[in-house]
Amino acid sequence: MNPNCLLSPDVLTIVQTLTIGQRSSDTPKQLISFLRKEIFPHFSPFHMELYISVAKGFQKIPGNLHTDLKNTVPENLPAFPLSPEGSESTQQTQIFSDNQPLPAALCSTLNRTHILVPILDNKRVSAILYLGSPKSCDVPQDSLITIETVAAIIGSRLKSMQTILQVKKSMQALEHSEKIRSALFEISERSHTVDNIDSLYQLLHKTVDDLLCAHNFYIALVEEENEKQFITFPYFIDEKDGHFKGMRIELKTESYSLTGYLVANKRPVLLTPDNFDTFCEKNNVQYVGARPHSWLGAPF
Repeated sequence: MNPNCLLSPDVLTIVQTLTIGQRSSDTPKQLISFLRKEIFPHFSPFHMELYISVAKGFQKIPGNLHTDLKNTVPENLPAFPLSPEGSESTQQTQIFSDNQPLPAALCSTLNRTHILVPILDNKRVSAILYLGSPKSCDVPQDSLITIETVAAIIGSRLKSMQTILQVKKSMQALEHSEKIRSALFEISERSHTVDNIDSLYQLLHKTVDDLLCAHNFYIALVEEENEKQFITFPYFIDEKDGHFKGMRIELKTESYSLTGYLVANKRPVLLTPDNFDTFCEKNNVQYVGARPHSWLGAPF
């Protein structure tokens, strides 16, 4: 073993660079780009990579990954710890060398020494900092402390990113809620002052379009006659099917149109290219007119 394999970088310089530099990283992709450029080179000859938690283990963060890193770091990592089956599970740094059995995930590299440092978030491993060297190495305690310090700072940044993301989502939700409240208030107020029903329909269209970008929009009314149901379209704006405005169509029970399905089931429906065909086949729906790219309908 080579006790000098791992260099002893200037700890204060690394911590200062990491602490200040990572503040400008608002996303994991920005963070990993900064780490690969400014921090990881200090730990040469070790190759370094950051893996974040996903559904089935941990994966690399995409962003400025150089081709010369091929076979120097694992593609992905399984659940932490990577100790052989039956060994005690811990959330402490793991070190593997070529004189012991290696987990399968580490065998894809050309490295002979592997260091895996867990990054914790409330006792949950949220990320792993990996270091691998093509040489067999002893890892001095002071170098290990430096690596774990770097991992802790990275973990703090990842956690703050998550907090910022949650705050942004909350603010966006509040902003959207306020837009909806304002829209409902405007509709309520204007419904008492519009000159005619067509003006109200236009107001509804404009309001929905402002919220959802709904350039194509129609209103269908249900009428009952002789124990049959019909729908009419007093308002129908569509770049391809505008001729439906003013039409009167009987609702069939053996198969549904999209509008007929809303009337029968009394619940909103959102269709996208991913679920459109499956939905129509499953619910015996025959769409009328041009096939929509996406479609949203809500019954009243």
